[in-house]
Amino acid sequence: VVVIGGGLAGLSAARNLREKGLDVVLLEARDRVGGRTHSQRLDSGLTIDLGAQFIGDVQPTISALVDEAGLTRVAIQHKGKKLHAATLDATPQKIAIDSLPLSMFGYLDLSQMVLRDRLLQTQMDKPDKLAELDSQTIKEHVHGKTFLQQTRDAYLRFVENGLCTSMDDISAYELLHNARNMGGFEAFQDTEQWCLKEGTNAIADFLATKVGHESLRLGHPVTSIEQDSGGVTVRTAKGVFCGKKAVVAIPPQLYATAGVLPLLSEPRQRAISEFRLGKAIKTLLVFEQPWWRAEGLSGAVDDPEGDFPEILDGSPADASAGILVCFSTGPYAVKLKDTSEEERIGMVLQRLSTLYRRDIPRPIAARSVDWSTEEWSLGGYASRRAPGAWSKAETGAELFAPCGHLHFAGTETATAWRSFMDGALNSGVRAADAVAEQLRAESGAAV
Repeated sequence: VVVIGGGLAGLSAARNLREKGLDVVLLEARDRVGGRTHSQRLDSGLTIDLGAQFIGDVQPTISALVDEAGLTRVAIQHKGKKLHAATLDATPQKIAIDSLPLSMFGYLDLSQMVLRDRLLQTQMDKPDKLAELDSQTIKEHVHGKTFLQQTRDAYLRFVENGLCTSMDDISAYELLHNARNMGGFEAFQDTEQWCLKEGTNAIADFLATKVGHESLRLGHPVTSIEQDSGGVTVRTAKGVFCGKKAVVAIPPQLYATAGVLPLLSEPRQRAISEFRLGKAIKTLLVFEQPWWRAEGLSGAVDDPEGDFPEILDGSPADASAGILVCFSTGPYAVKLKDTSEEERIGMVLQRLSTLYRRDIPRPIAARSVDWSTEEWSLGGYASRRAPGAWSKAETGAELFAPCGHLHFAGTETATAWRSFMDGALNSGVRAADAVAEQLRAESGAAV
């Protein structure tokens, strides 16, 4: 079996295929495994995550894998107040870390909308309801379900930060499907419980050892795929690889580059070509210590008019360093698309100085990564269907169904925890099971 992509989905698929006794070769374009996870070890010995970072106990697959690999969880700081700046010029307020900047009536408005959406998730697959929700943008949906502008602003910003794209670009069905896919909106609140001392790339490295380094081909971007009755032929600049089956475990936005798109039906090609790419810039500041804690602050910042609207404390458990993780997603990332890494680091330091009303200590290390410029990702955290795609059978639930000898994995294809690392891992297991079942059916013998 040829596995295309060495992120968590591809590694998960390859591991499970190997455990089923199948021969596997995994082709990865980068010179490393991990995909949209990417950890960097600093000179101090500290590891920071430039890509996907946070996990929660509600995510069973990745939680079990962290335990199996013997990795070290680090609790995300939830003690102390959060800074909220209503506008660029407003004096920041210190509010509870788990609160939203809403009045009592705003909270009531939010509660009634969440309850109505929870009920809607039980009805959303009825043909008429699916068509209605898939034709509405998220912004239109929220405006129709709320009464107060403060509720709309807070909720849309929260969702926009999580989905990494404009609320005018994806449908209400996409939002509700993703929420149901992870067990409801409430589960999302528990996805930022932990990060890993060793970095999330340690998960990929662990899986790579299970696959076997002799089966990995790094620096092998796929340029074309052919299939016939005997199997698949996958071409790279460094060689040709043949197999009975292939697992495509790269983001959908790379299907054209890898030669996958021409093998699909026209409706599937069009739907994938129209995917909305997530826009995500992640900036990390590493200080000698978490200096904000001495002021009774959590390090969390809610700054809706700033360029870095969400900031979290990602410091190590022993507080041997202070790490602020700063996110610019969706329209915020688009606004910063022409800035350099150095410019963004300077901008966030200047903004923090304004928010904290003091001089900020000089960081001992800093990084800023725009995932839209990463050649083998073209965005983060995940890409999504355009409005109207879910309501068509071939481009909705069946979009990533097997195509001949091709099977599909990746967090965008996940049936649980889509757009999360847990979803990527789940999708790899599902694809491996489907490949084994197809080979079993074709051979008439157990695989």
